[in-house]
Amino acid sequence: MAFSEMQWEKKSIPLKDIMLDSENPRLGPHNQSSDVAALAYLVQHENVIGLARNIAAYKNLYPHESIICIPIEDEKYIVVEGNRRVAACKLLCKPYLIGGAGNESEIPKIDEQTRESISSLHACIADSRPTADEIIAKLHIDEFGKLSWNTRKKIRYVESRLRFGNDVEALAENLGVSTRNLYKLKAFGRIFTYVYSMLKWSPKEQDVIWDDAVDLDIMFYVLTNNVISSHFGHVLFSDAGEINHDFPDKDEVCKRIVQHTLISQRLNIDYRYTRNTAVRDLNSPWNCRHPITYKVRQGVYDAQESFYR
Repeated sequence: MAFSEMQWEKKSIPLKDIMLDSENPRLGPHNQSSDVAALAYLVQHENVIGLARNIAAYKNLYPHESIICIPIEDEKYIVVEGNRRVAACKLLCKPYLIGGAGNESEIPKIDEQTRESISSLHACIADSRPTADEIIAKLHIDEFGKLSWNTRKKIRYVESRLRFGNDVEALAENLGVSTRNLYKLKAFGRIFTYVYSMLKWSPKEQDVIWDDAVDLDIMFYVLTNNVISSHFGHVLFSDAGEINHDFPDKDEVCKRIVQHTLISQRLNIDYRYTRNTAVRDLNSPWNCRHPITYKVRQGVYDAQESFYR
């Protein structure tokens, strides 16, 4: 059923009856165990304090903003769209909830008018998560989504929905989004799994790979770029995200690229690929045969590298 045909119930829900979503793609895999863990993660990584300050200044959520919830037992609800807003409101009403994730003094004090305004939140109620997913995907996965997640969060979302038993074609139809985008995200998920599970990393490097604030896009861009196949004579990863076992020294090449595109964002690496700078003369264990140059401008990537073999 298309989302335009769905009937959505609208109601005001007491804040105390709204739970954060343990399946929220914003959350890292180690922060989905409880509301407390989810709230702590959002505070530390998703600028919930800044949002709380905006809400306190306005004395309410902006009037056009409704959260999306799904019902659970005992008249409780899970917020599936608007987790940051709910988290900010919870902190404003009960600053002690910040726990070890920050300092209560960072949370602005609110007056009774604001407290009353955010004690219940306007919500659109979906009868199930799949019903809500179509709207959420339009907001965050689709090319024209107004509040786009980063690539890591999109991958988590797609992987979690595919675990429900849908294939990509069925999921794309259900969500009303591009099949091409979902296949790409599924492939990126496989590549990321290979990177962190099959390659050997130091503890510090592992921390960088798992850091949600680290930009994955340039790593995927280089690992899947056609300059790899034109230079080495083999693709490193297939379009489906599978490693090419015929690629010579595949793990060594893959690890080198990950170090210079991903690890270098946090640790001191001699050469670093970035979105906005040209990086030249990449050191490598291979003998230089010829340089590979690629340039993609307009806010994506601009880089020139020498690959070696």
